[in-house]
Amino acid sequence: MSRERATQVVSELRSMFGKGVALHTPFPKPYCNDASKVRAIYLGCDPTNRHSSKLPYAFALESNLPIFKKFLVDHTANLQQIGLSWNTVYAQNLCQNYFGNETSKNLDLWRKVAGWWTPRLKTELLQFADNIPVLLTSGFLYDLLVFGKKYKPIEFYECRQPVPIPAEASLLDRPLIPFYRHFFYSLTKERWRTYRKAVRDCID
Repeated sequence: MSRERATQVVSELRSMFGKGVALHTPFPKPYCNDASKVRAIYLGCDPTNRHSSKLPYAFALESNLPIFKKFLVDHTANLQQIGLSWNTVYAQNLCQNYFGNETSKNLDLWRKVAGWWTPRLKTELLQFADNIPVLLTSGFLYDLLVFGKKYKPIEFYECRQPVPIPAEASLLDRPLIPFYRHFFYSLTKERWRTYRKAVRDCID
């Protein structure tokens, strides 16, 4: 999205939702090395963080700030556990704009703005086959994008609930897979080996 369009979006969002929507533009670009090789959509909440409002790409990819190194190492390791890399995903945020506060401290506003972004993201993802799943890196995304009965993260990770969540239960009309970045749910842990295989099977 161009800086000019991002500025228009910020103006529209602030008129609807208030000054909690930050003025920072441009927004981080989605990261996609080769659309023909994309096997999953890697979805974050929004780009807001305490260190930079000038991220080149979603998930701070290709940022030159050392503060994001551990953050990226953790994400990369999780992807590797299911046979993926940054070159085989389309990395994007549900809310592409910055906020005044990080997601966990800003949930009421984030949910409202996310409702504005959801149909736009759905359209953006039409460039990919509709069976390509969305990896949800946060429970906030699950809570927002899944309708019907909701389940706790542990129920998926202990394989008491199947993955993927079917497209017909998703506001994005795509299969969804909980893939949380919280250290407790890191797929590098042996305790999640069965879930790791279940997710791999969804991707393969």
